[in-house]
Amino acid sequence: MPQQPANLQPVVITDAAHGTSDDLSRRQRRYLVSMGIRMVCFFGLVVTPHPWRWLFLLGAAVIPPLAVLFANISTREPTRRSWEPDDETRPALMSHEVIRGETTPVGSDELRG
Repeated sequence: MPQQPANLQPVVITDAAHGTSDDLSRRQRRYLVSMGIRMVCFFGLVVTPHPWRWLFLLGAAVIPPLAVLFANISTREPTRRSWEPDDETRPALMSHEVIRGETTPVGSDELRG
């Protein structure tokens, strides 16, 4: 039997979204990259001359809220399945006759028999 390469990806035959763990690891990676850039800004703040320090200070102050914002954005979006019919072609439910009746309050003497 011939060996298959180990890097083959399975064929996707569904519209299902990727798993939550994949989404979480992607967001964590994005957050860590942002914090790494922030550390570079702090380093640049210490080693650069005066006019450029303001740029690094601005980067170090603005990156944390943006990193949190982008890390909390989930990439899991609901997808519309290609096999679902459109609203125009979907048959509507027919209305049926309403059966009217009487109700007996809970605790009435008729129920105790």
